[in-house]
Amino acid sequence: MSEAKPMILLVDDEACVLRSIKRVLYRETFDLHLCHSGSEALNFLAQNSVDVIVSDMRMPEITGAELLQQVATRWPNTVRILLTGYADMRSTVAAINEGKLFAYIKKPWVDKDLIQTLNQAWDCKRKADEKESLFAKSEARLKEAHYNLQHQHMSSIKVMSTLLESRTTRGAGHSREICEFALTIGEYLGLNEEEQETLYYAAMVHDIGLIALPDQILETPYHRLHAKDKTLYQQHSIWGEQLLCEISQLQPLAEIIRYHHECYDGSGYPDGLVGDTIPICSQILSVVSDYDDLMHGRYYSRCFSSDEAQHFMIEQVGKRYSRTVVRAAIEGIGRLSSTQRMDVSDTPEKSFVLGEGVLDEDIFDDNGLLLLAKGAVIDQRLLDRLQNRLSVTQ
Repeated sequence: MSEAKPMILLVDDEACVLRSIKRVLYRETFDLHLCHSGSEALNFLAQNSVDVIVSDMRMPEITGAELLQQVATRWPNTVRILLTGYADMRSTVAAINEGKLFAYIKKPWVDKDLIQTLNQAWDCKRKADEKESLFAKSEARLKEAHYNLQHQHMSSIKVMSTLLESRTTRGAGHSREICEFALTIGEYLGLNEEEQETLYYAAMVHDIGLIALPDQILETPYHRLHAKDKTLYQQHSIWGEQLLCEISQLQPLAEIIRYHHECYDGSGYPDGLVGDTIPICSQILSVVSDYDDLMHGRYYSRCFSSDEAQHFMIEQVGKRYSRTVVRAAIEGIGRLSSTQRMDVSDTPEKSFVLGEGVLDEDIFDDNGLLLLAKGAVIDQRLLDRLQNRLSVTQ
């Protein structure tokens, strides 16, 4: 395939000058176009991708300097050359500065110098285009790599969440309920999009450190634990932080998880932080986690009603929680209760039609545990494994 010809635009109000330049260049591999005024040239540039423009200095209406200055602003990738006489040198200097010219050619020109200058201008334009194209491709590859890396990390978080649900008595779907509640509070408090995303994923694995605890502690409500077991239990936020810190991109989540059992009055663990030195996302998770534990009998020996749990939260304002976060939590409970929650066991059975390719949604087993995360690449080996776990329509 032959290389595309560079488009050269020649601008001069004198037709004889344009004919002379065209005659000099007829053997060159240029796609030449002629314009007789600055306004005509601007119209042509608006409709065509010009590589190099050569304009005479002295023209009516729009001078060459004014024309090339507009070209520099509107089409900066077009290489600009000024054709000027000896008497125009002062104006030429100004044009070079304002129009950011590649070169200027003196009248009368030397034919070989004119040809050489145009070839050099085209070479400069071609190299600039190649550089821009390379940069665009590199940027696209970086974006793709970032997306893939982010997807891998999100898949890791979902797997951790599933591992936690299968290891504890909290049941499938528990993490999703926590995430929904936390996100509702975050939105009410005005967290930005990035903060909400971080909060969501931190909520999904906020108690991941619990997997290191023995069953006896996991199955016992917190207030019935012996002092020694409570001390051990209180290490789980540190263990969760240490686990996530192994993945550098998850470190923002790790900090939130470390502090989500801190209390507003400084009586919490593991570091005894006070007031707003506790990260806001950790404060949100503290309220969310406690509310969920109260509702499911993991805090005391019995399950609290929603009203009882909210009353507990209000009583703990200034002690465990800040007034602002409790107000947001109660508002969030009201929002969530307006839409009926569906237990995982009530979810209609779902059949999937799967083939090789990229998964466009999460897949859970009959117990609600995550089998494959959205974005996973499906091959025949995975299809065979899923046959044993799901109702699959081939």
